[in-house]
Amino acid sequence: MLTFDPIPHLYCWNDRPVPSITRILEPLTDYRHIRKDVLEHAIAEGHDNHRMVSLHCKGELDEETLPAWLEPKLRGLKKFIADTGFEMIASEQMLYSPTYQIAGTLDLAGPMRNRPGCALIDIKRSLYAGRAVGLQLSGYTIMWDEMYPENRITDRYALVLGDGDYRLTAYTDPRDRSVFLAALSMHRWLQNGRLK
Repeated sequence: MLTFDPIPHLYCWNDRPVPSITRILEPLTDYRHIRKDVLEHAIAEGHDNHRMVSLHCKGELDEETLPAWLEPKLRGLKKFIADTGFEMIASEQMLYSPTYQIAGTLDLAGPMRNRPGCALIDIKRSLYAGRAVGLQLSGYTIMWDEMYPENRITDRYALVLGDGDYRLTAYTDPRDRSVFLAALSMHRWLQNGRLK
């Protein structure tokens, strides 16, 4: 059984810790030059943004209680859905790969109009992480495809919600999967060195 403790950001499979996508890719994104208060504010905003998206896609969002700063992002989300025909089949879903023994939580998955298969969408405040986003999405794709082989991921995107609009960035580099697995190998190598 997969569990998650948000404070240390720790996933466990049957009470045994397993690396998360976030931890595996941590060395690829350097936030050290960002002031702590700014980073904490960004994390809190990101959490609220994710929650708003999830509740809206599930039809559970009470728009009357939405903070004013999220209203333009909600308009952007609605425009994205109208433009692409996105239909959510999973939101904020924890995933686990028995093959690679990794875990994580995807943001959104579902089909889009005029696209075959299933799209994996990660909600972002910005694209600060750059190409590492493609690796992150590959990690989620590995887990999703193992758990739901009948509904495989064919497209990977980052979605940035703006002032009543959105920016959808596709990640199509076929090397992302192998680079993600290399990052996983490096993570395990480093962890094994710390245990001795």
